[in-house]
Amino acid sequence: MVIVALGAASWPPAKSPSASNSPKPTVTTEPLGHHGDAVGAVAVGQVNGRPVAVTGSWDHTVRVWDLTTRKSLGPPMTGHTNTVGAVAAGQVNGRPVAVTGSLDGTVRVWDLSAYTG
Repeated sequence: MVIVALGAASWPPAKSPSASNSPKPTVTTEPLGHHGDAVGAVAVGQVNGRPVAVTGSWDHTVRVWDLTTRKSLGPPMTGHTNTVGAVAAGQVNGRPVAVTGSLDGTVRVWDLSAYTG
């Protein structure tokens, strides 16, 4: 099995008016949290001016993590029926999205604009 992680983001994130007063992420080796199985892919990006990590797992779910508070934003996103082995974060028409690929043969686009932290 080959797992490929894709991602496109810049660090530090581009400044926006809402992000200029936000706390800065802390760089540490401590885990953000856990999936129910191995993590197969990670991407970084921004949601509503906040730095986030988007992770895909062998448990078939996708999670969004706030890199400042180090907490999961909302419940796991479900829909894939096999390992999530590719994740990219970006924007479509100004809206934050994650694009995931799975061993179930599907590619999904997730609208992240509701994840406010």
